[in-house]
Amino acid sequence: MVAPVFRFPACLLAWVVLLAGVVALLVPRDARAQPPPVESTIYVPPRGLVFRTLDGKAVARLSYGPDGAVLELFDAGERTGGRLSSLTLDALTKEWIDHAHDDEEDPYCSRF
Repeated sequence: MVAPVFRFPACLLAWVVLLAGVVALLVPRDARAQPPPVESTIYVPPRGLVFRTLDGKAVARLSYGPDGAVLELFDAGERTGGRLSSLTLDALTKEWIDHAHDDEEDPYCSRF
């Protein structure tokens, strides 16, 4: 049998722990998460940023020049298979918009 002297501190400790648990449940928690960044920044090195497969083969390279960004796509032999620049995109977009309005009788033609 436990001596009565030790029973009171143990009982008091149990009540304090129980009271602390109840208070923790009743008090609202205030969590303040940082807002997510609007944009992420990746700095492109002067020779470009190369995207590679897991086995190390180059797939694409993102670089920049005086006219803006350039995206190069590589074939299986890691030779340039295609090159897309901001000037090319501007020309393609303008041509696509011009042709979108050419055929007024085509029901599937894009209209802006």
